[in-house]
Amino acid sequence: MTLPTPSQRCPLVRCAGRRKGGKRSGLQSAIRNLQCAIPKWFSGRSRRAQRNRFFVLAGVALVLGVAVVASILDTSRRERRWRALAHYYAAQAGLEPALVIAVIRAESAGHPGAVSRAGARGLMQLMPRTAEEVARKHGIRYRGPDDLFDPALNVRLGTLYLAQLRRQFRDDPWLYVAAYNAGPGAVERLRRANPELSSQDLIATCAPPETRAYVPTVLRYWRSESR
Repeated sequence: MTLPTPSQRCPLVRCAGRRKGGKRSGLQSAIRNLQCAIPKWFSGRSRRAQRNRFFVLAGVALVLGVAVVASILDTSRRERRWRALAHYYAAQAGLEPALVIAVIRAESAGHPGAVSRAGARGLMQLMPRTAEEVARKHGIRYRGPDDLFDPALNVRLGTLYLAQLRRQFRDDPWLYVAAYNAGPGAVERLRRANPELSSQDLIATCAPPETRAYVPTVLRYWRSESR
């Protein structure tokens, strides 16, 4: 049996090898695509799946270099870890894992060291004051803002806070997802000022621009992760 070459196996290799104006074209896009796809490839255990992975990674290593492949694999390991944390702590908090994963994707794109301009930190972008309040309420050890760079603690506190908001807003995702972004006080004020609007119309027309974009993004990720 004749096995296909790496470039035949992986269109990415052909794309990455092309040049446009003296420079490689499509490299950044190719790397991003690989970072998303590799966790799925590594879930396959069949001989064919293993062979496919070999050809893909060998081809990428030839074109992009071993250091790039190592970086991609490291990203894949991190993603598998935070997804596992999302599943575990979502179950503890009574949430759908797909929802927690959607929030992580929207908040930090899976980067545990992410810090926002407002000072939110970690995978679920918790503000230190919010994290302290949630930790105190549930008897969880929390020593300060830098603890939020610990993926396990961040996801644990983030899921507990998200579950708290869901209860507060009576399981209405348009409201409790908006509250996760803008704060529960801001969402409550919007409701009082616009009692005639449905929750979806309220967020779509009255919320700050960031929140208007944030809520549909999380809901879209949630749907895609639930498939």
